[in-house]
Amino acid sequence: MAVTGASEAAPENRQSDRGLEWLLGDLGVGQFLEETWEKQPLLIYRRDPNYYSEFLSLETLDRILESTSLRAPNVRLVKNGRQSPEHAWRESDLVSPGVMHDAVADAIAGGSTLVLQFLHERWQPLAALCARVGSSLGASAQANVYVTPSESQGLTPHFDDHDVFVLQVHGHKDWKIWPEESCYLPPPELLSDGGLESPRVPREFTLWPGDLLYLPRGWVHAAYTPAGLSAHVTLGVNTLTWIHVIRRFLAHAAERDPTLRESISPPSSNLEEWRKQMSGELVSRLSTLPDLFDPKEVLDEVSVIVERAAHSPTPGRLVGIDSAAGENIPETFVLNAEVEFHKGARGKYSLVRRGKVLTTPPRFQAAIEVLEERGRFRSTEILSLLSEDEGEDLIRSMARQGLISPVES
Repeated sequence: MAVTGASEAAPENRQSDRGLEWLLGDLGVGQFLEETWEKQPLLIYRRDPNYYSEFLSLETLDRILESTSLRAPNVRLVKNGRQSPEHAWRESDLVSPGVMHDAVADAIAGGSTLVLQFLHERWQPLAALCARVGSSLGASAQANVYVTPSESQGLTPHFDDHDVFVLQVHGHKDWKIWPEESCYLPPPELLSDGGLESPRVPREFTLWPGDLLYLPRGWVHAAYTPAGLSAHVTLGVNTLTWIHVIRRFLAHAAERDPTLRESISPPSSNLEEWRKQMSGELVSRLSTLPDLFDPKEVLDEVSVIVERAAHSPTPGRLVGIDSAAGENIPETFVLNAEVEFHKGARGKYSLVRRGKVLTTPPRFQAAIEVLEERGRFRSTEILSLLSEDEGEDLIRSMARQGLISPVES
């Protein structure tokens, strides 16, 4: 396990600039991807209680809990590997945030660990951090929060089917990992929900506020809070693996070649002869796969999936959809932030925003150049450069995709 120490406090950057590079500090993203990613755990000691405070704090968690309707499955209470059923902490049929908050707080005081799953979906700072980390790794990231009381353990030894970054926000927590019991990049069907036997001697360490732990998927671990209240964020990173790409390739191949959807030959009385026949047929069918589909098409499709997964939701989509659905198109629009223009051959353009892509034919070049140059435009400017139907379709498509928004003239 790699262990590093921070040489200085968190840099005075804006929150919007902080992503994987900020989490890793002096190590750097390039060195991390080459030496650590998917290979071994990483422990970074900072002992800076304010390092993560812009993204989450104990006070912030209190405010979130006080104003949120707490329901399974996004809220879990676990103790020593066992999850409490929701009815055990739903005190009343008259549910309100205050009632649920008190019930959950009582459970934590009684030794249960609170797990807030997908908190990035309800807390924008974590959503932004997940988007930036996901973008750096070509993956999607989610944020789960764990609040564990003194002298308590939530989950027993287990491993995850995705890579995780643990950000210690408040208090401290004792960790154990079992390298000998771990599984290198476990296949999707090999899952662990806890209760693993761990007879060998583990590696032990403690996370304090500001510290970071990275664990590749498959590494067996467990954590225990010895004193006080501990709160940490786990950023779970879900990646596309090569087996995902190959399965997508095979699915496309099966669409194009109906013989791949034929049943295999029924076994004969001579099983050995049947196996030889099947072996030869399998080799023959596999040899035809490269001719059925261009791998570049699959990789292009996968690259769009990766790009879109790393982005937070595009803002203003409902307003755009509404403006595109009306009988009359609004008079004035503005180009939304983060729209990128990619010019291809012979005037073909692609407009990209947070992974959403709108590609236009070469005859739309003059209209697209108006958007790129001005940012704010009147509908009539676009309609004058295209046929009425094409101009309206372009404006409505851009509005639906969240590329432009209507504004008052």
